Amino acid sequence: MIKVIKMPEPLIKAINVKKYFPVRMSFIRSLKGEEQKWVKAVDDISIDIYPKEILGLAGESGSGKTTFGRTLIRLIEPTAGSVIYKNVDIFKLKGSELKNYRRKLQIIFQDPYDSINPRLTIRDVVAEGLLVNKLVSKDKVDEAVASALEDVKLTPPEEFINRYPHELSGGQRQRVAIARALVLKPDFIVADEPVSMLDVSIRAEVLNVMLDLKEKYGITFLFITHDLALAKHMSDRIAVMYLGKLVELADSEKLIDNPLHPYTQALIAAIPIPDPTAKKAEVKIKGEIPSPINPPSGCRFHPRCPYVFDRCKVEEPKLKEVEPGHFVACHLYDKP
Repeated sequence: MIKVIKMPEPLIKAINVKKYFPVRMSFIRSLKGEEQKWVKAVDDISIDIYPKEILGLAGESGSGKTTFGRTLIRLIEPTAGSVIYKNVDIFKLKGSELKNYRRKLQIIFQDPYDSINPRLTIRDVVAEGLLVNKLVSKDKVDEAVASALEDVKLTPPEEFINRYPHELSGGQRQRVAIARALVLKPDFIVADEPVSMLDVSIRAEVLNVMLDLKEKYGITFLFITHDLALAKHMSDRIAVMYLGKLVELADSEKLIDNPLHPYTQALIAAIPIPDPTAKKAEVKIKGEIPSPINPPSGCRFHPRCPYVFDRCKVEEPKLKEVEPGHFVACHLYDKP
């Protein structure tokens, strides 16, 4: 796999993206005029995603990975920031303009059982986007659907096209979900933990389908996962997210072999090693991820960091390039 560190023009350029969700208040509290609180799920993230790469996005549950992915393609409305795609800020688009761009930015959801309408046949599931966007004539729909099913290795397509979702296995359903995104010929796909709901025995098959599609069609992926070992296998680069912030970004092999941020080090230390005699990094973090409603001051990781010092508690570290292509947000690497 060719590792991409830097390319001239990003396909997707996220700039200071934020997504805050309002916390519901009781009627009494609202009458008292209490200040509105917000869940800061994504808090000022900037990142470039380059053509034909797979960018892994890793972190614990609650770090904001899924929210960032959905905000990136405007599946949910942003609070602030910009996402530049082909020199257009998609956060500013409305109506038909947004519809035209949306079909080029697709998503594969985590749960193939919830993301597919059980009342529709596989043909109708895959064809829905084609018909809504009027991409092919009605007499060409079956041909386009069959081609998409062949690309995701559901062959022969005639055997699947008239079935209903409940007649398929979990792995087959997820392939249908991939075909539903693929049939629109997108440039960019957010894959939100696409194999976490599947049996281990069939995960590799689904992942190989995604890698084949990248090579065949040049599709760019944001691959969201909590599994850094899987991220290394799939991704050209890996970004690590913690409590709404990016804390590290590097080439996948460099990040796994030489993690700089204490949080990344702890995530890698938690990866199981088949050889029980092998030496393993001992980086332990305490407690659980704090509430995004009231994130810690300074570095958001400081309450759990084994290397915390006074500056960490009051000053938020910026994401800086500490070596070519390797970015980290940690005061341990600030130059004096």
